[in-house]
Amino acid sequence: MSGFQEQVYPVVLPVVSTKGGEGKSTKAGNIAGYTADAGLKTLLIDGDYNQPTASSIFKLLYEAPCGLYELLMQTADLSNPESII
Repeated sequence: MSGFQEQVYPVVLPVVSTKGGEGKSTKAGNIAGYTADAGLKTLLIDGDYNQPTASSIFKLLYEAPCGLYELLMQTADLSNPESII
């Protein structure tokens, strides 16, 4: 069809488990890397506040002192947005 534009919707792919050490962060990181390499806009959120390890999967140029846990607990300094990743 001429002039037809396919609608692309966001996809949320949770990787969850109640047990630790099952490779959730590794799997999530691999999926995020694959989708980013495929040219898709990708956001990886590590919601594990006990043992967040997603940031260790990728080489980061900058690591913020605050994360999702501090944001949810309202202990992050929101006056400085660069302090939150």
